[in-house]
Amino acid sequence: MLSAHGKALISREDYIRYAKDCPGVTGMAAQVTDARLETPEKAVVVIKVLGFTVSTTMVYERGAWAWEPSPEQTVDWSKPLDQRIAEGKASGSCGTPK
Repeated sequence: MLSAHGKALISREDYIRYAKDCPGVTGMAAQVTDARLETPEKAVVVIKVLGFTVSTTMVYERGAWAWEPSPEQTVDWSKPLDQRIAEGKASGSCGTPK
């Protein structure tokens, strides 16, 4: 689930279209290696995938934990959807659509 901030950046329809046209790489095991509370409403979760480690922020909103886009993702998600898809395909960050 996306945080309120994330939902304000991208509509449900655009999120679904992006996931179809520029899917992430699938079929890889992800392992949560660490999690810590920064505040009662904010946590940092560390995830390991294929030897790479990434941190993501989760926020507690409306009785549930939600994923909070990073500052870099906020900039990326502010771009027009067609531009994001084209950039993802050009960079190779898109998986193969099913």
